[in-house]
Amino acid sequence: GAELIGSDAVALYELAKNSVDAKSPVVRIRVQSVLPYSQYRHALDLIDEGKVPLPEIRDQIEQGLLSDAPSGAARPLLTALADANDPAEFRERLVEGYKDINFVEVSDDGEGMSLEDLEDIFLTIGTRSRRRIKSEWGKGGDEPSRTLLGDKGVGRLSVMRLGDHLSVRTTRSGEELWNDLSIDWTRFSHDSDALLEDVSVAPEPGPPKQDVETQGTTIRVSGLKGDWTRKKFGAMLDAEFSRMVDPFDRRRGNRLFRITYNDEQVTLPQIPQRLFDLAHATVKARFEYLENGQAQLIVENDYRLNTNRKRAYTIPEVQLVSITNSRSTRVLRRLGRFDLEFIWFNRLYLRAVEGLGTKGDVQKLVRQWAGGLMVFRDGFRINPYGGADDDWLELDKRAFARRGYKLNHQQVIGRVNLSWRNKRLAEQTNR
Repeated sequence: GAELIGSDAVALYELAKNSVDAKSPVVRIRVQSVLPYSQYRHALDLIDEGKVPLPEIRDQIEQGLLSDAPSGAARPLLTALADANDPAEFRERLVEGYKDINFVEVSDDGEGMSLEDLEDIFLTIGTRSRRRIKSEWGKGGDEPSRTLLGDKGVGRLSVMRLGDHLSVRTTRSGEELWNDLSIDWTRFSHDSDALLEDVSVAPEPGPPKQDVETQGTTIRVSGLKGDWTRKKFGAMLDAEFSRMVDPFDRRRGNRLFRITYNDEQVTLPQIPQRLFDLAHATVKARFEYLENGQAQLIVENDYRLNTNRKRAYTIPEVQLVSITNSRSTRVLRRLGRFDLEFIWFNRLYLRAVEGLGTKGDVQKLVRQWAGGLMVFRDGFRINPYGGADDDWLELDKRAFARRGYKLNHQQVIGRVNLSWRNKRLAEQTNR
């Protein structure tokens, strides 16, 4: 599971997608980080070496606590360590305490899961339940009433990248009890000699609900396997997570996500409208079909650098077949409608702008959002297209192969908008 996911931000996004699929209007993401993972691992190494007295290790742990951690969050751990009688007990209490105080939690008010759902869907890797639903869309001419982002049943494995422990508490409206599931991923590690059939993982009934109409799911990942400092988490939001929901729809991300770090609210950055106004060129295009079924691409260019030059043109199907090296028109006709837009900057001509800062600030802002064309389906990101390190259109390869100043992916901020209708375009299992 960890090897399928490209980054912690993508892993977190995979969990958030489940909440969207459950029809939750809001996805709550809560991060609590008290003791950095690096400090925790260092303390374990000191215990195993047996050369440093336990009180001194405890003091190092206390000194290594994050200064912005919630008040009193580390007190139970420090008290438990002070009462430990030997290295084995000290180590056990440290492991349990670290799991309790450091976690990433994703919660929602969506449809929730029953015990049977946890067993038959959540714990079944590669389940095609959502793919079967999407395969029926459009057959009767009806528009789907929901967004479904899941497809292959592997995104839930993203929790393995984030931490060693998973707990799920969920319920459907009308049920009297919560449904609980707990998984210790270390029992499946290379350090374990247990046979797979000897590792029991099963959902079980939880506590009673105060209101039988309550529904929703809370997924908590603990035993985190990385340092979740405020700086790192902020960089994750700026560089990756802010792109998970279409940033061209400037307020959508903060309408959907409620994010807190150590009990303080955090907002996602959004592309400033002034940046669109500063663009040296804009391009919009839509791929569509004529009444006879033939495909065409309609393009509008607006070049603004030193002059205003607008141009609109249409590329007919016969040319598209040649340009795209398609073997036949059949591929184009099965592709489905989509549209795209992007803005382009010549960074040499960027300047200081009131409200955005100095020339260097503006250049930094362009770098933050540039990367070529991001790909979205129904407003949600398909990774890795259009990331900072993903030049999927090979713009750089073409630019560097030619003389003169040519288009490269670090000059472009853009998107391709797909929808559920583009069924022939399937996301990769490798995120």
